Amino acid sequence: MRKVELTGGRALTQADLNRSGALPREVMDAAEDIVRDVRDRGDAAVREYCTRFDGACPESFRVPDELVKAAPSMVDPEFLESLTRARDQILAFHQKEREESWFTTRPDGTLLGVQVTPVASAAVYVPGGRAQYPSTVLMDTIPAKVAGVPRVVMVTPPQRDGSLSAYTLAAAALAGGGPSLRPGEMSLAHNGVLFLDELPEFDKAAMETLRQPLEDGVVTITRASGSLTLPSRFMLVCAMNPCRCGWYGHPDHRCTCTERQVESYMRRI
Repeated sequence: MRKVELTGGRALTQADLNRSGALPREVMDAAEDIVRDVRDRGDAAVREYCTRFDGACPESFRVPDELVKAAPSMVDPEFLESLTRARDQILAFHQKEREESWFTTRPDGTLLGVQVTPVASAAVYVPGGRAQYPSTVLMDTIPAKVAGVPRVVMVTPPQRDGSLSAYTLAAAALAGGGPSLRPGEMSLAHNGVLFLDELPEFDKAAMETLRQPLEDGVVTITRASGSLTLPSRFMLVCAMNPCRCGWYGHPDHRCTCTERQVESYMRRI
């Protein structure tokens, strides 16, 4: 950290703002040379540096979909349970901070608003080799997917024997990797009706996933193997009981819920 003292009326100058960077100049020069070489020679240069720094280079840079799909079965069940819990918590957090587009019209007809558009693609680097960071997979890829980025590519170095960590691949599978790009209920309801019974029983996070398809008329499924955009224009119809037991206000049956329970149930919508 650099400390600049502005005492005695001294003004901030350009010299105070100049900095050489947090890394030594020789490190930056070496990194710039590598980037320049990869730009010039492409995959051939990547293979050379992979062998030089990681000790091995896989035949194909793309991980087979079957390997990603099978990775969760290759790790300890206890670890997989912890990873799944972490995935769900990270997802819930970022769904709440997601920015939405908004528009409004003034009385004079002027249209104002903000259009929030995700970037077309995002690259995620996950450290590998001697270290394993499956949590980085979740914390980097899930925010991109929640933001609606259609294409998320993850890159990670191989281990010394040329293989990839099963723990890293398991995290990729949980975060949305794998080959299964199949339409869900919102796409199957295209040009029809999507009916949700017992509306208050649906999790808020699940309901939030309906917002974008309802606004845009499409739903995008993103996996490690690619992304698929499907039409999703439907009429949303919901139904619910007046309380959890279902008998509140009925003339012939007694409701077993307290007034507070009824109020709490209604507030869920």
